[in-house]
Amino acid sequence: MKTGFRFPWPAALLAGAVGLGVLGLYQPRTASTQESPPPFGNSVEQRNEIVTQLKELNAQMKEQNALLRSGTVKVIVSLDKKE
Repeated sequence: MKTGFRFPWPAALLAGAVGLGVLGLYQPRTASTQESPPPFGNSVEQRNEIVTQLKELNAQMKEQNALLRSGTVKVIVSLDKKE
């Protein structure tokens, strides 16, 4: 008498059919052709934009400092009548 486990052939066919069915759903062409945006921005472009903004701020600060040093700035304080 044999005491080992026998794998029935219908179960093997069913497992093979299920495996082929799952593999049939896999579509590598559609998955690879879809382009997604990068998760992060371009660091070189970001740095260039920051440098440009800092140069603009530096120029504005120079203008303000020149105006303050010239002594021609007049400050007028008025109270709001609604208060």
